[in-house]
Amino acid sequence: MDERLLTWVMTRTAALGAAVTLASAFLMTRQVAVGVGFGAALAVGNLWVLIKLGRRMVAGPARQRKAATVIFAGKFVLLVGVVLLVMRSVDLDVLALAGGFSTVVLVIVFGALLGPAPTTNNEAGDEASLSVKEQ
Repeated sequence: MDERLLTWVMTRTAALGAAVTLASAFLMTRQVAVGVGFGAALAVGNLWVLIKLGRRMVAGPARQRKAATVIFAGKFVLLVGVVLLVMRSVDLDVLALAGGFSTVVLVIVFGALLGPAPTTNNEAGDEASLSVKEQ
């Protein structure tokens, strides 16, 4: 895994989420701003967990990979539960929630075009320990 690229995506997602939330607070209704904020926060948190689990799923010992895979499935169920809970208990715009959550998608797309180039194996150095060579 390219840590530099993953960090780039996560920090840019947080920055874009904060910027869109702030802009919507001034230009839209409170419900839209709250929805965008919650969505962006969920996107950043979800990405952080995916990065942590992804490392374990591809680079850990076999037992750790299996456990991470089970946790990954549980994380998805938990994410759906949190989204449903937020939709029912917080006064927000649901489309804005989806828009805030999709900030990570925008960052990934633009990151592929404008972000840092992934490191090669020669440049990776310590990254070699994160490759899928342990079986």
